[in-house]
Amino acid sequence: MKNILFTFLIIIALFSCKDNTKEKTKNENGYNENTELKEDPKLQVLINAIILENDVFEVYYYELGQDTFHPKDFVFTKVIGKPESQDIIFILPEKTYPERLRLDFGKIKTQKPIKLNHIKILYGNKEYTFSEDEIRNEFKASKYLDFNKNKFLLSPREIEGRYDPYLYTKKVSNIVNYLIED
Repeated sequence: MKNILFTFLIIIALFSCKDNTKEKTKNENGYNENTELKEDPKLQVLINAIILENDVFEVYYYELGQDTFHPKDFVFTKVIGKPESQDIIFILPEKTYPERLRLDFGKIKTQKPIKLNHIKILYGNKEYTFSEDEIRNEFKASKYLDFNKNKFLLSPREIEGRYDPYLYTKKVSNIVNYLIED
């Protein structure tokens, strides 16, 4: 009797711990069918560049209603230096739709000039690639970053002991809205 009760409890426990990623919905015939719950895609920023030294890059963002970039609103990624082009991808937190972006190009003061190839914003299967003219005219460099707009070379520099090389965008909310709309 104890074995039957024990087996029965095991069976109940197994069925009560089933995967809840499916949802029952009625199709047009009124029958229940299981459909996968979809996770919303996250906005991504992709920088393609040649970075020669290992470093840590960051993307800061602020959303509608904010006045400036907040020190807590950023994502980062480690970059492995190499002489070939590479994609550096930043995944923004879920339901983050920035008004502006700030692309920080490293923490190490010995970083060599960076050859910037292109910048994209991605969402699901949609993407927006900034044109060379948009990068030249709509991305502004901090005083800690020399931006050769003809060769697309970014040269970080230290000034009076401070080091903070970055590019920041004008408004990108129209691009973000385009990407997230159905």
